[in-house]
Amino acid sequence: MKAGLLNEVIEIYEKDVTISESGSVRHNYALFYTTRANVKHNSGSQIDTNGEVFYPTNKTFIVRKYVPVKEPMRIKYDGKFYKIISINIDKTYNNKVIMAELINE
Repeated sequence: MKAGLLNEVIEIYEKDVTISESGSVRHNYALFYTTRANVKHNSGSQIDTNGEVFYPTNKTFIVRKYVPVKEPMRIKYDGKFYKIISINIDKTYNNKVIMAELINE
C-alpha cells in the first residue's frame, strides 16, 4: 500500500475492566494506539427501533501490518466509535484490513 493512501487518523481503544468493592464489573475503553489509516465506506442504512432512529454504517479501515489491533478493541474515527468485526492480514501489501460497524450509544 502506498503511504499517501493512509490519509485519516484513527484511535484504537482497549477494553479496561474494573471491579468495584461491591463486586460490580465496569467496562471502560482507554486509548491504546493512534495511527493513520485508509478509510472506506461500505454500507449504511436507517433503522427505527423503539422510536429511535439509528443509521448503522460499516467501514473498512486499512492500516499497516505492525499496528497492534485485536477484535475486542474499538476504533474511534471522526468522533464515533466502531466495533471491530474482523481483521484480515494482507501479506501482499503488508497491511491489515479491518471491517467495523458503528456502535449505537
